[in-house]
Amino acid sequence: MEKKTQLKLSSARVRCVPEVLCTFQDDTSLYILLNGRLAGGLHELGAKLELDESLARIYVAYLITFLDGIHQQQMVFRALRPDTIRVNDQGLPCIIDFELTKKLESGQTFTLCGSPEYLAPEQIRGTGHGLAVDFWQLGILMYEMLEGKTPFGGEKMDEMRLYQKITEFKGNLEFPSHFSPEAADLISKLLTPEPLQRLGSGPHGIETVKKHAWFGKVDWAKVMDGALLFPPAVSPAIDDVFNEASKTEQPHYENFTKEDLYFKDF
Repeated sequence: MEKKTQLKLSSARVRCVPEVLCTFQDDTSLYILLNGRLAGGLHELGAKLELDESLARIYVAYLITFLDGIHQQQMVFRALRPDTIRVNDQGLPCIIDFELTKKLESGQTFTLCGSPEYLAPEQIRGTGHGLAVDFWQLGILMYEMLEGKTPFGGEKMDEMRLYQKITEFKGNLEFPSHFSPEAADLISKLLTPEPLQRLGSGPHGIETVKKHAWFGKVDWAKVMDGALLFPPAVSPAIDDVFNEASKTEQPHYENFTKEDLYFKDF
């Protein structure tokens, strides 16, 4: 299912989803060959680089266009967190993990899945959830980018206590002083407990998120074209992450014919 999802999104040219060149398999594994030079995860880049609002804004803008594309396919992602977002050799985000992605046949689903710190209230309650959970996760991710931790608790917090904090949350989040008023307002609106009132869930959908004041003069056409790039000062940190990933031992393949490589057993 994950392979089919990635192929579908790649064919639809969804932003942040690398082009799938081919798939193949052996007796034990399935392989997907992507068109791109992928480095480490966003969390690795964040460890080397202080993600201030100007840099976080670029990442969030790209992720919004990704959500726009995947939501147009009536798919909910449910895995928007730093360790599932890879970066390419330009530092731009790439999504290659679709294990939790699901096609919404009836507009909502009831499966409880995902990282506990990123779960939306409606997921924990089991009342059914839809595309709005991705906007909740975007708010959690944005907060973590700017603060270095999630707003409701860390990995060491008791899971049931964490769930309680999330489900009892009334929208009164307190922000550190270094958050700009615009950033705090955007996160607050993404972390609205009621999914139907959450920014991005109204009749104008994701366009309401794009038009938020925090994005200022972001050129969304450049974002769609992958042309919104980071300032040159960021390049050394991106190069470090890419070079470290390149040192990782890669599996060696041989004796594959053309027929083996192109969509074997697809």
